[in-house]
Amino acid sequence: MRPSLKIETWNLLSELGRTKSLTQAAERLDMDLPAASRLVSSLEKELGVEILDRKRKPAQIVTKSLELFSEADRIARQYQRLLKTAESIKHQDTIKPKRILKVSLPANIDRSAYLNAFSNFERKHSGLRVEVLIDAGEDGLLNGAADVAYFGYRPTKEGITWIPAGHNVTFLMASRSYLRRNGTPQSVQELRNHT
Repeated sequence: MRPSLKIETWNLLSELGRTKSLTQAAERLDMDLPAASRLVSSLEKELGVEILDRKRKPAQIVTKSLELFSEADRIARQYQRLLKTAESIKHQDTIKPKRILKVSLPANIDRSAYLNAFSNFERKHSGLRVEVLIDAGEDGLLNGAADVAYFGYRPTKEGITWIPAGHNVTFLMASRSYLRRNGTPQSVQELRNHT
C-alpha cells in the first residue's frame, strides 16, 4: 500500500513536525525507529520530495518540506475527529432519540458545514436527532415533512414564518459567445428571454 494511504504516515509526519526529531516522533507513536525511517523514506519516494536530510547525523528536517507537516497534522487531526464522530454515532444507535428535528436544505448548496453543525448540536442536546431532507420545499414545511427549512429565497406561500438569515447572491455566468449571440440582459425580467 502506498504510504500516503496510511494514517500512520500522516501521524508520524505530524509528530515529526512537532518534535523536529524522527527519534522523538517514533517514540511518541510507540513506533520502531527503523520502521519510522522506512515509512518516511517510502513517502519521500512516492511524493518525490526530500523530507529528511540523512547525510546529517541525526537526520535533519529539510526546510522546504516544512509545509508538509502542517498538512499532515491537519490530516491526523481530521482522522481523530472522524474516530470521535464514529464513536458518537455508535452511541446514538443505543439511545433512542426523544425528538427528531427534520431540517430541509437546498440541493444546490454545500451541506458539509450544516451537517457538521447539526452533529455538534445533537451532541449538545442528548435525545435529539437532526434528520436532513433535501429540498422539501415550501409544501414540505406546510405538510409537516420538514420542521425547519433553509431557502435561498423568501418563501411565498401563506402559513410559513420566515426569518432572514443573511443575504444570498447567485452569480449568473455566460460565455462571450453566448453574450454575442443573445446579448447581455440588463434586468432580471430580461433573463426570462434567455436559455
